[in-house]
Amino acid sequence: PMLVLRGTVPGGVDNTAPTIYNEQPEDGSVFVDANAVVKAAVFDAGGVDLNNDLIFYVKQGAGAFVDHTADLSITGNDINAHLSYTHSGGFAFKTLITIRIEATDKAGNSTASEFSFTTTPDIQASNLKSDDFNACTLDTTTRWTFIDPLSDSGPVGMTSEQALISVQAGQTHDLYGGTQNVPRIMQESNDQPFDVEVKFDSIPDSYIVGQGLIVEEDANNYLRFDYHYDGTDQARLYVYKTENGVTSQIGLPKVATIVPGGSIYLRIQRSDFQTWTFAYSTTTQGWHVPHEDQENFIYLMEVKQVGIFAINAIDPVPGFVANVDYFLNNGQTDPFESPYPGGEDSKALVLDIVTDGDGTGTVNRDVECGPTITVEAVADPGSSFDHWIGVSAVAGSTDPTPAAFSFEKGDVLVAHFTRDEYTLNIDVVSVDHEGSSISSTAGGNVTTSQDFPYYYDDVVTLTAHPEPGWTFMGWQGAGLSGTQLSKTLTMQQSENVTATFTQDKYNLTVTQPAHGNIIVGLPTDSRSYLLYGEEVTLEAQQTETDWQFAGWGGDLAGSSQNPITVTVTGDLNVTATFTDQFYIYLPMVIRP
Repeated sequence: PMLVLRGTVPGGVDNTAPTIYNEQPEDGSVFVDANAVVKAAVFDAGGVDLNNDLIFYVKQGAGAFVDHTADLSITGNDINAHLSYTHSGGFAFKTLITIRIEATDKAGNSTASEFSFTTTPDIQASNLKSDDFNACTLDTTTRWTFIDPLSDSGPVGMTSEQALISVQAGQTHDLYGGTQNVPRIMQESNDQPFDVEVKFDSIPDSYIVGQGLIVEEDANNYLRFDYHYDGTDQARLYVYKTENGVTSQIGLPKVATIVPGGSIYLRIQRSDFQTWTFAYSTTTQGWHVPHEDQENFIYLMEVKQVGIFAINAIDPVPGFVANVDYFLNNGQTDPFESPYPGGEDSKALVLDIVTDGDGTGTVNRDVECGPTITVEAVADPGSSFDHWIGVSAVAGSTDPTPAAFSFEKGDVLVAHFTRDEYTLNIDVVSVDHEGSSISSTAGGNVTTSQDFPYYYDDVVTLTAHPEPGWTFMGWQGAGLSGTQLSKTLTMQQSENVTATFTQDKYNLTVTQPAHGNIIVGLPTDSRSYLLYGEEVTLEAQQTETDWQFAGWGGDLAGSSQNPITVTVTGDLNVTATFTDQFYIYLPMVIRP
């Protein structure tokens, strides 16, 4: 500050007390370095006895004033003295410091002056913890608290690499003024400078939905940094400050166009205890301040929490899911607490499982997310599990339920299933006329609508073809029965089927005619029946002199061959007909 020197008229009476000026820090200033040098000046035209009539006091907080005159460094002279004071060990952090200077000039005029300032808090590292959300559940033990004011947005979804914060459609979730009903995850924060960033893999596309960061002192004092869709077919970046429940916008919104499937990165820097900068990026290759008023702007607050939120603020209130890839405290040495060169999302927690082969099946798992997993391969009907592929711990194993195992990032477990092949064995049994089994094909054969291999649910038609002189007696096995020549069989396993044929027996019935006999010549005299293809000789003989054979009857009707040989093709009924021989007597008279 400028010093204006005022004096008394030489030779006059000195009734003017000394004038005291504080030079630095300015009265009422805040966030003053605890090691700051305090400077002041004392002016009096008549002079001040600097050794005896100047007292310099320091009070820290609510303590008492302490005389530190002896610690002053004084330059100048008794008329215009410049005071400089450095507090040994520095002032207390985040404390109101009051300086009191008392001075009496050589004429006995006394004065006192006080000025004060507040020191900065002790500058320490930010305690905010980075999180790549490379986990199965949200870390609510050492990092986050999930706040769901309307009890309609929880729990936070986890993909093993991202956190999903949802706002439900039809209900407003806002962060404006004293309204704080957005779902959010919050971390407690020490009141220190910090540099944090968040990556969102979700792009707002409905009015008004969005996502962002909140820095909070309490419900009525906070900063909001977000990216939300404003209804103009584009999404914009905003900064709002809320003081004592009244919200105002800092700077103008900035359009940030993100390609489909892209990401947006938001960054907040608190460079000291009151200076803030908001930046964004779409690639992390370069950061941009959306508006000049959002760079190094001043906002005084005691930071208590920092968090991430999702919002849908205005009708028609569509639903939205903020997909958070990571939250990063740039002050951390190993922010994601994973051994390098692993880096972000380096932990393998979700195993991709697929199936292949000409068979089908499913794979059950004990957990959807976790560093170890137990699996069970379950083949569909008609298929069999063959072996595992892809994860070194189980590759090549034919055990469908291997012991729990771990896996690497990017691993894909493949369950190989094969298609079952079934056999259909058909046993043909031929039973001859004596009840003995003979050549299996003597009595007939069986054909199928398709040949091996047979697969699950294949429908096969079996048809029995008896040879002449044989009868199909029926099916056995595979659930088949009955004497129908054709049957269908649904294959669900290998099957054995028996088809039985029996040799037919035919009867010869001879009805002896009147006036004659039929002589039968059988192929054998050992049985009373005939077989297909055998030959029988029949001869009709008259038993009365005047009667003669006229022809055959029954199955041989129309034939007059006698004797006759007949080939047996079925039951045979035979009779014969004889006719009476008569003479016409014609007497003859011969005249000479």
